[in-house]
Amino acid sequence: TALRYNLSVRSEQLNAEYLKKISATAYTIPQTSLLVDYGQINSAYSDNRISLSQSMKFPTVYARQKAFYSEEWKKGLKAVAVKERELVKEVSKVYYQLVYLKEKQKLLEHTDSLMLAFHQVAQLRLKVGETNVLETATSETQRGAIIVQLRELKEDIELLQLRLKWLLNTSTNYIPSVAAYKISGVTITDTSMLKEHPYLQQLKQEQSVSQARVAVEK
Repeated sequence: TALRYNLSVRSEQLNAEYLKKISATAYTIPQTSLLVDYGQINSAYSDNRISLSQSMKFPTVYARQKAFYSEEWKKGLKAVAVKERELVKEVSKVYYQLVYLKEKQKLLEHTDSLMLAFHQVAQLRLKVGETNVLETATSETQRGAIIVQLRELKEDIELLQLRLKWLLNTSTNYIPSVAAYKISGVTITDTSMLKEHPYLQQLKQEQSVSQARVAVEK
């Protein structure tokens, strides 16, 4: 959903499509110029003169332009891959932040129910004279602190849900759910895989674009 509807990714995709179309114009030849003169040009008599002009560059120039536009298009594709990787990372980050806050909310709600029961017992004990007002005040203060934390936690959750909706470009509120909370360790045994990272590929492509630009300017 995010890769399909996110506006930032869509912008990069449209830019790549534009660069692809631009690459097809590398061999475009300028229009022919037509010049018409009328009057006393070469003698005392009135006559006409028509001339045509056509500017063309050497074939190597067009080939270099084609190569440059092609590298620019590849650069656009790499930018799309980088933006998609960044989006997946950001969505995962926000999602698991929501998971954490939701679990924290459950714990606080459970603690609040326990504190409420403790406060009710303290009030009963106060009525029958088994305790003093300090115990009741303490339980009430502790529960009040939990209620404040729950209120702040609710605001944080709402902000994260807004962030997730923006990333997904949707109006739907997604409720995070995970089957397991333990993250298995990741071991990279083949370091050559790092060379395929979209960001490194983008940097390499920028070098190719620079080289193609220099070739065109020669």
